[in-house]
This record gives sequence, C-alpha cells and structure tokens, in this order.
Amino acid sequence: MQQVNSLFVTGACGFIGSHLLAELVCQGFEAAILKLPQEDPWRIKHLLPRIKVYEADLKDTLKIIEAVSDFRPQAIIHLAAQYKINHRSEEVPLLFQANSLGTASILEAAKETGVKHFINTSTFFVYDSSKQSFKEEGRLKPFNLYALTKICSEKICSFYSQEYGINCLTFRLFPPYGPADNKRRLIPYLISSFIKGEQPKLTQGLQEWDFIYVRDIVEAYIKAVTNFNSSPGHEIFNIGTARPVRIKEIVEKIQDILGTNIEPLYGAVADRKNELMYVCADNKKARKILSWEPKIDILKDGLELTVNWYRENEQ
Repeated sequence: MQQVNSLFVTGACGFIGSHLLAELVCQGFEAAILKLPQEDPWRIKHLLPRIKVYEADLKDTLKIIEAVSDFRPQAIIHLAAQYKINHRSEEVPLLFQANSLGTASILEAAKETGVKHFINTSTFFVYDSSKQSFKEEGRLKPFNLYALTKICSEKICSFYSQEYGINCLTFRLFPPYGPADNKRRLIPYLISSFIKGEQPKLTQGLQEWDFIYVRDIVEAYIKAVTNFNSSPGHEIFNIGTARPVRIKEIVEKIQDILGTNIEPLYGAVADRKNELMYVCADNKKARKILSWEPKIDILKDGLELTVNWYRENEQ
C-alpha cells in the first residue's frame, strides 16, 4: 500500500468536493483544484489561501495537462460532473463533454505527467433497478443519459489503466446528503420548504433509498488516498450505507427536528415512469478492501446535522 501527500482535485467547488477539500486541508495534504472559469467557489472561499487553484474547461485537455504538470500531484481525485436527471436535447453535448470527455482529459493529463493514482466518481444510477442490493458486478442499465455518461467514464478508466498503467478506483456514490447540498435535491428541498412555512410537493413518498451522509463519503476518499495499491488496475466500489430508508420516514424526521406541523402534499408530483422504488448498496467490497464503513445514521443524527446547518444558513 502507498500513501500520497499531494492531490489534484476536480469538482472541489461542488457539494461533495468542498467537504473533501476541507478534510484534505485539515489533514495536511498538499492540494490543488481545477475549477471552471465561471464557477463560484462559495463553499470553499475560506480554503483558497491554503490551496493552488487552476482554471480550465473540462474539455480543454492541453490546459488541464499544463495544470497537472505544474502542480505534479501524486494522485488525482475526479469529482467534477454535470448532472441532469432528465436532459433536454441541447444538454446532450454538455453531459458528454463534462462527464465522459472530461474524465478522458483528466486521465490524459495523468498519463502525460506520470500520475499513477486516480479516483473517479460515478453513480448508483448506472445499475439495473431491482429489489436486491446493488453489487459492483451487477447488471448495468443506465437510469438516464447522465448515468450513461458515467458508464462511459468508467470504461475510460479501465482503458487508461490497462494501456498506461494508471491505478484507477471508481466510487459509485449512493444518494448523498448533508450541509451545503444542492438545493434541487430532495432533502434540502424538504428542509427549505418547512423552514419557509411551505408545503413541499412530493410523490407518495414510498420510495426506499440508501442516503449516505457526506462525511461518510469523504471518509471513503480519505481511506483510498492513504492506502493506494501500488499496482495498476481498475477497481469499482459502492459507497452507500446498505440501510435504505423510506422517504416518508425522512419527511417525518425533518418535521420532528424542526417542530413543524406543516404537512407535505403527497401525490402532488407523479412518479417518473422509471421511478426507482428501492435503492440499496451492497458495500461489502468497500468495507473489506478499503477498511471503510459508514458511521452516520440518517434518522439518528444525519438529518439533524443537516437541518441544523440549513437552519443557521437559510434564515
């Protein structure tokens, strides 16, 4: 196993990336980030004096190579992505440029600069839905175009690992939540609605999903960068709790934490035609190989930690 000390991170301005960057800086890693020129770094403004910042579009391969060559990291963590649950026609190039071509650009930079360790970020949306836990070797059936671009990114990792000896890991993340999340996601939407005194519009709330707190996700990345395998290959890991929770339970817990009597409008939103009713990670591989395990239970403390942040920052 090999520990690295310098890391180049993409997507550090985003929800998960900002939490990861904060932990890397806290633990004394030397860090640099790649951000889009138009990207607002509001989540990481307090960290900017302690890191190196490079700006480039993900499709600008040569500029990314220059940045990685200048910083000379021991490893790259790739979190940058474009997410669209239902894409519009004009968004097709954006999704492939960011998620597939972007991954190839970052890996090309790794190849050209001799970086041998790379962590890619994918999604549980790549799996064929069923009532069983999703296993890494399970059948793939992308839920949407975003998931298809992530499958492409995984195959790109396999190619660069086989052809150029880069040690690649891919984390298939299950639904994340926590402080400073994107407002369009379910849990921030619920919290914000209740704080504003509004009734959130929902489906029937019968879905059971495996939500994972952002601190547990960050811990998986930290485990990986402190114990990289020295030999090339491409390993895929599910990063989830293996404990799915029904949406109605999440709603009721948030109501309880906030002490609100506001009732959601169940059934105001129709289920999607391919609605995922059950999402559960099989995380045995990550537990065994990465010595990682999720610690934050969504109903015991995860939602309370999240609600408290929004209560302080949304009012």
